Amino acid sequence: CTRALPTPTVADCNATGTCRPGVVGTQPTARTTDGYARFSGLACTFMSCSPGCKVCDERNCEQAAAYRISFHIVETTGQVVCDPCVAPLEASQNASPYIHVIPAFMNQAVVVAPITVVAGTPEAGEPSAGFHVPDAWEWTIRGSVFDAGGEAVARPITSAGAFAVRELGALPPALFITDSYGNINGSINGIASVAIPMNDANVPSMAGYAFCGDVNSEGGAVCLAGNLTTQVNHGFGNFTELFIRHPGPGYVLEFTFQTLVRRTPPFNVLPAPPRLEGVYFSRAFSNVILSFNAPTNRGVLVDGIGDVMGDKTDCSLILTDETLDKMGAGVTCAWETDSVLVALLSSDATILPGDLVGIKAHSMVTTTMHYQRVMQASTGMVKLQRVFAAAPDGVSLTSPQFVDPMCKPVMIPEQVSDDWTVKGKSEVSAADLEFFTIDGVDHLVVANFCEGPNCKYDPAVLLTQAEFDIPSNLYRKEASGALTWIQDIPTQGAVDVAAFTVVDTREDGPRGAKPFLVFANYYSNEVARQKSCVDAFSCTPPVVIWAWNFLTKQFEVRQKLENVAFASSVDVREHAGKVYLVISNGRGVHQASVFLWLEGSFRVDEVYGDIYNWDKGQTFGWVPAFFDDF
Repeated sequence: CTRALPTPTVADCNATGTCRPGVVGTQPTARTTDGYARFSGLACTFMSCSPGCKVCDERNCEQAAAYRISFHIVETTGQVVCDPCVAPLEASQNASPYIHVIPAFMNQAVVVAPITVVAGTPEAGEPSAGFHVPDAWEWTIRGSVFDAGGEAVARPITSAGAFAVRELGALPPALFITDSYGNINGSINGIASVAIPMNDANVPSMAGYAFCGDVNSEGGAVCLAGNLTTQVNHGFGNFTELFIRHPGPGYVLEFTFQTLVRRTPPFNVLPAPPRLEGVYFSRAFSNVILSFNAPTNRGVLVDGIGDVMGDKTDCSLILTDETLDKMGAGVTCAWETDSVLVALLSSDATILPGDLVGIKAHSMVTTTMHYQRVMQASTGMVKLQRVFAAAPDGVSLTSPQFVDPMCKPVMIPEQVSDDWTVKGKSEVSAADLEFFTIDGVDHLVVANFCEGPNCKYDPAVLLTQAEFDIPSNLYRKEASGALTWIQDIPTQGAVDVAAFTVVDTREDGPRGAKPFLVFANYYSNEVARQKSCVDAFSCTPPVVIWAWNFLTKQFEVRQKLENVAFASSVDVREHAGKVYLVISNGRGVHQASVFLWLEGSFRVDEVYGDIYNWDKGQTFGWVPAFFDDF
């Protein structure tokens, strides 16, 4: 059989005894002795029967797929009695003329490489996320993918812009368990897993995403979502609920089954299609403004090279007929920016607040992300850096067209006015803001999550190359309306902050109203480096309560709550005269913790004096107010 072995020894013949043409290599020969020839060292590398295989050829193990051996007389001194010489179709008493070739022992895993991959997860609101292949393409589960014209499609795929999401069929990543020649072994069962390769600096090939496979990546799973294991049945397993969280170039998946490890070729993860984020009237009610959640290609209202065409103001190219009927006969459309489409209403428009505005099918609206090759200063490696325009030597990834149809109700014009403006650093992710007063003066605290490239607040993905041990910021509002910086408060990946005021001791006089802040610290580079992370509680920073000092005009640490893990939110509530702190935990901890505020008092304590800042050996003294387990 000639399909897999580089230098075949036996021709691939069907049951009629006719060998396929184009046999590669030299056919084996043997010399007869007393009219008898024995062929030794032969190998047949292409199976005809894999018992139990569910994804094999439909003729698997049938007689039509079986082989017959055919011999040719190459040289003879006597009369040629047969050429070719084949066993008769009628089975003799001792043997059948048909031969089935079965797979050898399990030796390797063969993967189904990803084709069209869209970033995101359904849980995060992205219904188009997952692994796909365009319905129009001709493909086989074990072969190459071709377009409708029969031409091979270049991989990795960089664009799905020619297809709407509904024109994509599912093609989840999969693997076959085979022998060394690629024959599926239908007798193999077990559990397979998938991950992003660990400690491979080239995966993915975009800058800032080394955390997807570093030592803290949960075994290469942090950038994946869904089912990361699957059942291999009869030599085949596929990951039907697998997703990749982030778009970008140069991803690789690594499959593991028992002792076998196999990687996919590099592939790209395309951005999700743009979504219609909101529809609203202009302030004069003369326009309807359609806002998308990402920059678009402007759909059919541009020419072939992306320039806006002056004669394409016809709204019928992009809006549904039901929408046009309500906008009037003379409505025209134009893109104000790549993410904002404006429809100028006609004088006979009847559209009202609450009416649905729809984008029609085949309006070809997509979004594209661009990457340029840049040498990284920290490593000296050349990686693909996200940029905002196509680069000559870069990579551009284009999403599929949005999900059809897309409708939103048009809203009345509403607008917030600027009051306070806080100018932050360009690479700092601010996770929360809290307004509160101190003795009648307005204050603002900003909880900062992280700083650095790819620093975007996402509690589900905390591992990046960013820095988490950065301060949060406190500001005071002046009479002029300007904000004055007051204090940098040390925090560790702060994702939430709550302000509350209770009666407590004051430095400037008797007991009275005293402001407090409580920060939900989610992650710390320093804690992760210094501690042995035996569980979630041991490798995450504490929730910290800060108290206002009326003399220094600064917040000071009052208490640290260590027995929480990956605090994702904090809230302080009062009920029946008592104050409670509620902390929710993220990242798989799945619990909420409730603490009760205990007022300050003199007390005897022979165990915890050190946490009250008592002197060594002191057992009686003043205990400041703090939260206790409830």
